[in-house]
Amino acid sequence: RGLGQQLLGELALSGRVDQAIDVFQAGLEALRPRTDSVVGQLLAELARTEALAGRLEDALAHVLEAQAIFEDLSDQRGLASTMRILGDVHVKAGRLDESVAALRRGLELAERVGSVEEIGGCLINIGLVEERREAFQEAIECDRRAIEELERIGHGSGRARGYANLAYHLMLAGDYDEAERWCQRTLDLSRAIGHSVTVADAIDTIAAIEIRRGNFS
Repeated sequence: RGLGQQLLGELALSGRVDQAIDVFQAGLEALRPRTDSVVGQLLAELARTEALAGRLEDALAHVLEAQAIFEDLSDQRGLASTMRILGDVHVKAGRLDESVAALRRGLELAERVGSVEEIGGCLINIGLVEERREAFQEAIECDRRAIEELERIGHGSGRARGYANLAYHLMLAGDYDEAERWCQRTLDLSRAIGHSVTVADAIDTIAAIEIRRGNFS
């Protein structure tokens, strides 16, 4: 992505969601009627941000428009990223089957082009869908595969998210000792890279383990 798109994405991730949506929309208006990869990326990022804001109908329309652009361009890398966002939109709307279908297509495309970050992202998101289905072993398998991929490239925040999700899914599956070990790995890595969200997730999972063990204090 270009620097401008990266900055827009950072606006969304920093919590200034409405501001990010406004800027994405202004950028798209300035580029119309172009239908190149830059427009596709902006549409996909707009959809991701709209999904964060709960604007799921708008998000679905924009991510499908991005999908059509990348398919017309035969841009498999852009399409892989877009399918991951489409899967996220579907899961937020409660459409679990559609979510898994989109994410598995994204995973297939990411494997084809060798995009390790997208492979890991799709696997992590599939694990979250399997969690909602209460298919905890399947979620665990997805987390472990994602971690293996992300560790190969030393992806700090992705690894932290993978570790935290794996710990939580192990806890849900009743494997408390192994879950605690992954919580500790999450804490060690997350504190080292300053990733406070997964620090909080790991502490929350440790608390849930203690509740299940009856250690309420």
